[in-house]
Amino acid sequence: MLSQYKIINDEVSSEEKLLWSGQPRLGLKLNSRDIFIIPFSLLWSIPVFAMFFSDDFDFLQNAPSLFALFPLIFLIAGSYLVFGRFLHDAWRRSRIVYGLTDKRAIIISGSKIKSMSISASTEVQFKPHKKGRASIQFGPSGSIFSMDFSQQLSMWNGAPFAPTFECIENGDRVYRQIKESMGL
Repeated sequence: MLSQYKIINDEVSSEEKLLWSGQPRLGLKLNSRDIFIIPFSLLWSIPVFAMFFSDDFDFLQNAPSLFALFPLIFLIAGSYLVFGRFLHDAWRRSRIVYGLTDKRAIIISGSKIKSMSISASTEVQFKPHKKGRASIQFGPSGSIFSMDFSQQLSMWNGAPFAPTFECIENGDRVYRQIKESMGL
C-alpha cells in the first residue's frame, strides 16, 4: 500500500497547502454505541448459539432444505454482531487516510474520497479521547432515524454517521489547524 502522505498528496491540488495527514487508531476498539449494541447482540446471539449447538438440535435433519437455512442465517448474523463487527471496524479503519489542507478536509477510504470545504460556516465538533487522541466531525451529528439505510448500517460496523477524522493522534493540534483555516 502507498504511504498515507503519497495518497493524500495525490489528492491535493496545486492551489492548496497540505497542513496534516494521518490515520485513525488501528486495531480493535469499542465506541459509545457499543453500550447498546453489545447487550442487543448477546440477547440475539446466545439463544441462537444455544439452539444451534445443543445436542437436541436436529432441525437440519428433519426440515425442508429451505427452512434449514434459517438457523444458519441467524448464526451468521449473531456471529457478526458479537465478533465480526469489531474485526470489520478494524479492517475499515486500516484502509482510511485523512488529510487537512488550508481549504478542505479529505477522507480517503479505499477508492472512496470524501472532501469537505472548510469555511467559517463549517460545523466542526471536537471529541477528545484518551492519550491525546480525538475525533473531529465535520457537519451535524446524524440520527439513526433521519438517515438513509446505508448510513443506518454504519451503526453496526462502527463507522461514524458524519464525515469524521476518527480517533487521530494529536487531535487538539489538528483541531486548532482547522479553526485557523476557518479564520477563527
